[in-house]
Amino acid sequence: MGHYTFAILTAIPRLGLIIICNVEFVMIADSPALACGLIVASMFPALIFPLILLGVQ
Repeated sequence: MGHYTFAILTAIPRLGLIIICNVEFVMIADSPALACGLIVASMFPALIFPLILLGVQ
């Protein structure tokens, strides 16, 4: 990781946190498919809540 990578991670703290969490999922998972599944599952509450609100409106 170079200086520019850390500059991006510190410039946008939320984006940096999301990137670090996703990298940890990739490191923990044994396969790329499992890593993608974990990433999507971790984002599921953030994806489903706006859809529920749109359905209610």
